[in-house]
Amino acid sequence: MHQITWKNDGRISQTSNTLESTHLTHSLHLSPLSALLKNSRMDEQRCTLPPPLKTEEDYIPYPSVHEVLKRKAPFPLILLPQFGGYWIEGTNHDLSIIPAEEEPPPCPASQIKLESNSIAKIYRKHFLGKEHFNYYSVDTVLGHLVFSVKYDVIGDQEHLRLLLRSKFKTCHDVIPISCLTEFPNVVQMAKLVCEEVNVDRFYPVLYPKASRLIVTFDEHVISNNFKFGVIYQKFGQTSEEELFGNNKESPAFIEFLEFLGEKIELHDFKG
Repeated sequence: MHQITWKNDGRISQTSNTLESTHLTHSLHLSPLSALLKNSRMDEQRCTLPPPLKTEEDYIPYPSVHEVLKRKAPFPLILLPQFGGYWIEGTNHDLSIIPAEEEPPPCPASQIKLESNSIAKIYRKHFLGKEHFNYYSVDTVLGHLVFSVKYDVIGDQEHLRLLLRSKFKTCHDVIPISCLTEFPNVVQMAKLVCEEVNVDRFYPVLYPKASRLIVTFDEHVISNNFKFGVIYQKFGQTSEEELFGNNKESPAFIEFLEFLGEKIELHDFKG
């Protein structure tokens, strides 16, 4: 470091250089390992800055619905927003590619469910109509508990099939008896399937129709009825007002509705 002094006539005089030679020597003779570690620490602290946010001018706009309708058929199944904004899966509809051979239609007996709750059907599948035991108790935290126990033989191994219900959740597990050091009592069985259980004992369910009530409770979350809305859209219509303003259908739309199901008149519907 240089020390600088000012004289009365305005000139600058350099008086001394206070940089110590020992410090300079130490700085100039860093070992290769020390220099490498120093560079590594600097590299770790570096990060890649995120790209700047795109503006509407940076996007290559997708064709609008009006532009698509001016083209010839066939038309794409999905139209993306003109300037992006979100991702939609399944939008690769390249109609120029020769379609593959059509797969045979599924068997009419096959059923496709929109939603499935496998635990809700366990009691009907594995317990109902078979030898098992039902118990009940009250937990200070979990509330009322209903516990079903069944002895199962899967393959050549003996298992305990356990199904515990509370107001918060239903827990199910199948435990090989060979994995247990000793055969558990009912409270221990309940703790095997749900560690949060904190009761002194379970009481047997002695009601003759208990199984029917239990299966009804388990399956009350299953819905087999669904509602769908089908809207008729004429060619060239792009706004909601145009879609909901249609008072007549085309023969093709009527045929499509007959394919979906049977038409009925709603009671007191005047729309």
